[in-house]
Amino acid sequence: MKIKKIPYVNLKKCLINLSKKRMERIKLSKRIKSVILGTLLGDAALNIQKNFKNARFQMRHGHVQKEYFDWKVQILKSLGTEKAVHFQEPDGYQKKKHVGKWHFQTRALPELTQIFEIVCSSKKRKQIKRSWLNHLTKESLMVLWLDDGSLLRKKGVLCTEGFSKKENLILSKYLKQVWKIDTNVIPILKKRNLPTPLVLSNKGVGRFHHPSVEREVEQEQRFYYRIRINTTNLTKFFRLIIPFIPCASMVYKVCIDYVDPELKQRWISILKQQLPQFSKKILEVYANRVSLKK
Repeated sequence: MKIKKIPYVNLKKCLINLSKKRMERIKLSKRIKSVILGTLLGDAALNIQKNFKNARFQMRHGHVQKEYFDWKVQILKSLGTEKAVHFQEPDGYQKKKHVGKWHFQTRALPELTQIFEIVCSSKKRKQIKRSWLNHLTKESLMVLWLDDGSLLRKKGVLCTEGFSKKENLILSKYLKQVWKIDTNVIPILKKRNLPTPLVLSNKGVGRFHHPSVEREVEQEQRFYYRIRINTTNLTKFFRLIIPFIPCASMVYKVCIDYVDPELKQRWISILKQQLPQFSKKILEVYANRVSLKK
């Protein structure tokens, strides 16, 4: 019997050499760039304000995520000032249950301008491109999940509807090729508020709304896109990011809600093994879910 010869594969040629890329040459620590890039896939922003030459990075988190917000701030604090953090009170247009958000903003820095030029499009908005996704780390993926990931019992969703279908497909392909995580890009039909129409105010034409008047907001329906991860690939993804979860308050994000008691207990054991410092919180999350179902 003739044995088929296995072709030789040069693994060094298969690896992407990032050492000469623009992102690698930016004079910020790898940790800072890792957290910034992961957060930029979520709600964070890079922008160049009017009359400024360089870009600033800013992010917001709700009060319930204060511990996670503080962890990010600790990593990025060298980019800010003593007044980089402040609490934004809810305004009159937000829901009553909204209790405000924590806000962090850096100084305007040339290093952030360099990231801005790589990450943002010609229209100065964030744009997912494979060239900068290649610089993500496991910690970046953890930040992406804690920012925009959502558990649907045994499945997961990345709420990346702020990006186009094409951009979501680029991210999905990246997760498959680099991290061996299979995902699907799915359409979501949502309503969005249209810009307030121009009306005649007592000062001429402009956007006018009296606080005592209930305003009817026009809405339109359109498709947005998210990334869905099935159970098998979600567990693979979680095994990559679990060791990097920084605080107990965010552990619930990786507590898969298995129906099968044996599978659930097995996953709890994995979590406790990877995050022994949060063992008590892991058990508390599952116990609370059981009590809510009763």
